[in-house]
Amino acid sequence: MPKSTEMIIRESLKALLREKSLDEITVQLVCDETCISRQTFYNHFYCLIDAFEDFFSNGLFEEIEDSNTYQTWERGWELVLEYLHSHREMLLHIYNSSYRDELIGILDGIGRRLVKSGIEQCANDFGILIDERDRLFLLDFYMHIFIGFTQGYFKKGMKESPKYLSTRICLMLEQSIRNSLPKLKKLEDEEKQG
Repeated sequence: MPKSTEMIIRESLKALLREKSLDEITVQLVCDETCISRQTFYNHFYCLIDAFEDFFSNGLFEEIEDSNTYQTWERGWELVLEYLHSHREMLLHIYNSSYRDELIGILDGIGRRLVKSGIEQCANDFGILIDERDRLFLLDFYMHIFIGFTQGYFKKGMKESPKYLSTRICLMLEQSIRNSLPKLKKLEDEEKQG
């Protein structure tokens, strides 16, 4: 079966990102590598980071699709970290480029999906109906932790074992969320009465 143009573009970008910073890669370079025109590239992707996000996010979500519930939180986080680690060269080439903020934005979207799932499952386990404002507060709080942790992981060269990291992240998040939900509900109830 012949490869689609999108697949050819993604594979070319992946290969280039293993060798170079995203700052050193241009749309023209990808086009030269794939023997397509710039217009053909732009028919499929808005820009290079768009092409990266397409293959990176889709690949990750395919890998963790069945593992992003609270019951398998630890495995879900482990799969995310394994995926990040397996794409270490590419990610470091982006993180250490002028596209760092775009990479962090992509990871924020991935993290939000996992953390939101964990919060919702904990609330269901406790049978607690948490106000939407507090759900968003919890999500933002834990996302600051996730993004800060991820940036530290990148700064240190992504050398630590995904299994080591995921077990510790899950232990901290699970206990923290489980302890926070009943306290938030109590605070909500007190605020409504006062």
